[in-house]
Amino acid sequence: MLRVRNGEQLERQLMTSDGQEAQIAFNRPGNTTAYSANQVVGSTASGVFEIVTSGEANTSLFVTNARLKMLRSGIPSGYSSMRVHWFNEAPSGLTDGAALVITSGDASKYKGYSDLFGTVDAGQMIFSQGTLLNKQILLKGSSIWAAFTPNTGFTPASGTAYRVEFDYFVV
Repeated sequence: MLRVRNGEQLERQLMTSDGQEAQIAFNRPGNTTAYSANQVVGSTASGVFEIVTSGEANTSLFVTNARLKMLRSGIPSGYSSMRVHWFNEAPSGLTDGAALVITSGDASKYKGYSDLFGTVDAGQMIFSQGTLLNKQILLKGSSIWAAFTPNTGFTPASGTAYRVEFDYFVV
């Protein structure tokens, strides 16, 4: 692949793989406080998660697919799907249970969102996915950050484990 910036050839990059996968795992807090739509679902420590990639500053990451696995039995009451909010630098003030608010200081870091639909009860795992996301993010370093919000309110189970997987290419 030929990379060009402002009309100048920078380098030739050969794609040598079929893409890569990044993963996040976290447990939500040990309570059953209900979430409203657009409230951040996170851990006790944070509501935003860093995803270390193989990219470099001033290259783009192209996210193709995402999978959310909620490790519990039964779809939570009221739950429909989850939304992933993308950032190319760590945003401030996002904590579990807080309304997602993109401050003016974080507006330039915010790169949009992707919906994860198709929620399936797979026994002891609830599964949602987003395919063909086509989300391109210009990197400031080797990481991107993600925050998760439900599209509808739901009552969670205490300490539920989440695993999120992202497929991507560096372009």
